[in-house]
Amino acid sequence: MKPAGPITEPHPIEECYGSKLHCWSHDVDEPDQPAYISCFECKHVYRSAEELVAEHNKHLDPAWNEPAVTDPELVHCCPLCIHDW
Repeated sequence: MKPAGPITEPHPIEECYGSKLHCWSHDVDEPDQPAYISCFECKHVYRSAEELVAEHNKHLDPAWNEPAVTDPELVHCCPLCIHDW
């Protein structure tokens, strides 16, 4: 295990700082505390419903002319890896 350092610094999973979740989308350790939802595929943790909705809306393609989502229940997959919940 790598010596203690910032968990937000990208690093390979072999060099994790000790957290249980390692986000494959960002190559960082995710916090172990409870969160709104986490992706079972890439392991990214969304700390709140607002964070999930914001990340989803950030990835909307203007060519599809989709309206922004305000209800987190309408987000059916991880916005980073597109794996369904």
